[in-house]
Amino acid sequence: MLIGVMLSAGPIAVLAHGILGAGSVATGFLLALPIAFLIVLGDWRSLRLNVCDALYAVFVCCVAVSLLVVGYADRKEVVLLTLSVAAYPAGRLSGSDILSRGALSVVIPVLIAGTFATAIALVAQWSAPHGKPLVFGQFDAAPAQFTMLLATLILMAATSDRISLRQMMLFGAAAAVPAVIFAASMVRFVFVALVASLAVAVLLNPSTGNRKIILSVLFVGVLVIAIGLATRWQTTSAFLSHAIASAGNNVSCQEIDTDNSIAIRKQLYADAITIFPNSGPLGIGMGKFAQRGCLKGYEIHNTFLQVAIEFGWLTGIVFAALIILSIGASTISMAFFSQEFRFVTCYIIFNILLSFTYGRVSREVILFFFVGYAVRLRESRFEIAKE
Repeated sequence: MLIGVMLSAGPIAVLAHGILGAGSVATGFLLALPIAFLIVLGDWRSLRLNVCDALYAVFVCCVAVSLLVVGYADRKEVVLLTLSVAAYPAGRLSGSDILSRGALSVVIPVLIAGTFATAIALVAQWSAPHGKPLVFGQFDAAPAQFTMLLATLILMAATSDRISLRQMMLFGAAAAVPAVIFAASMVRFVFVALVASLAVAVLLNPSTGNRKIILSVLFVGVLVIAIGLATRWQTTSAFLSHAIASAGNNVSCQEIDTDNSIAIRKQLYADAITIFPNSGPLGIGMGKFAQRGCLKGYEIHNTFLQVAIEFGWLTGIVFAALIILSIGASTISMAFFSQEFRFVTCYIIFNILLSFTYGRVSREVILFFFVGYAVRLRESRFEIAKE
């Protein structure tokens, strides 16, 4: 259940803010409590430190030095960063089969509630010029957060050895409803990352029958997404026009349409390329990219670039090495035999892809947790192989 709360922390916070009027403190507790319990109650006896743990320690030291020497822009972000980084030992010390019924008992009800909340906002704002419905009148990122929960369930099903074709068809029928609603809400890159991760699941699955099932899920999923986009064709065509315009035109910072997320990200990457060479070994300071970029107040939206620019080149290299090694050759080779390895590999890839578009290191609790869990699985791969 603790894993379920952590996976659903963002969506639960949206629901708590919208329904109960809860504040940022509640969000902090939603993240802090499961992480703290998982660390305190973790499997400390079987812990054997390895290269990934050393990289994690170096990463933490580099971040701490940068914060102390260069500083930061927002204290709240430092607190959230601390929680994100603490998720690594929480995953590292977790036991096996973490995605049990307890986790699902949290994730599924939150997803259902999020689907209803999004549907209500979508109907009320069907033709709104913003395109993305504001859930509870204020959260335009909420549909993407709920879609990430849906993607978690889909990846769990797609990487499982225990699910039959009939069960997958029933699950697919149930998942199609929120998928259509979220696609109509103009959620895009989460679905792109999900399709890419499902393609990896196909490659890692040793069973021809299971591969056909996953390919069927992929086909139906793309069809469902297309249906969701088609239901709001006027809005979809406007987003397509934004994409085409952004691909071909270079406009000044003042002329960027703030409703065009592609144009915004294009400018953010241009700013990142400009600032990166001057970021130095300790970086420019956490949260200070938003002060230096052309678009004031906008973060990079890429975790890897943010770490390298705001915390320094060395920190960026160590961070990338930690992520890559966590799903290295031994993890991938075990993914052909173990559904747990297979899910973790696909889920880390899914979160890496998300970090390229939505990334912010202080919001990467799930990525840090599953990187830690992947390292823990690598330690137990010989026992799992015997089973």
